[in-house]
Amino acid sequence: MNTGILNLPVADVPIAVIDFETTGLSADYDRVVEVSVVRVEPGGKKRTLVLDTLVNPRCSVSATEIHGITDGMVKNAPEFKDIWPAMHAALSGCVVAAYNAYFDMRFLTAEAQRAGDAVQVPYFCLMYMRSIIGVGQRCRFDVACQHHGIRLNNAHRSARDAMATAELIPAYIKSMHANGLNTYQDLRQAGSHKYLQSFELKPLQPRSQASRCDLFPREKVQVRRGGVLSFLTRP
Repeated sequence: MNTGILNLPVADVPIAVIDFETTGLSADYDRVVEVSVVRVEPGGKKRTLVLDTLVNPRCSVSATEIHGITDGMVKNAPEFKDIWPAMHAALSGCVVAAYNAYFDMRFLTAEAQRAGDAVQVPYFCLMYMRSIIGVGQRCRFDVACQHHGIRLNNAHRSARDAMATAELIPAYIKSMHANGLNTYQDLRQAGSHKYLQSFELKPLQPRSQASRCDLFPREKVQVRRGGVLSFLTRP
């Protein structure tokens, strides 16, 4: 039996929070137009935006009324296949997380497949795990942020949503410990949601020193150029 991350303490494994903005709800037919990854170091206190970029979907952008992204904004942005090596590097060694992980993981899997890759990684859903770890009932993202005192401005832009999601994690870890849920095995035994089965998988591994890249934003506030907030390598 592959134990994946089951025996690892939750607080000891880095987490990569992902957030996508898309042209719609179907990963089969719709495409990603913006992606952000926030890396949460073990323990949850250090959170760094390591990837944030608009994505050219090679089709007309819809759902603009939700995320505010237009055709003009993505015109000069890279396609997903172009940013996938950097995203793979950002996810490497991490458990993947999202507030509504079933949505984001479908798009991650579909877009990676279009880029010629197959992705099977351990992940968890912050929305569906709420009742398992004792922080409250399943609720909307904005309600969860309000409950935990996290300010959420301009929701439905990927960097803001990913960072707000990452800010939930310390409270989640604290509640896990208070309820005796210390390892990923403990979490799996506490519930029956589908994402819990993914804990048998191992995180993505860096493919090479060249493709791994240490991703760090150079400034707290960065400037978009040509529609892209660049992902930067350590000097």
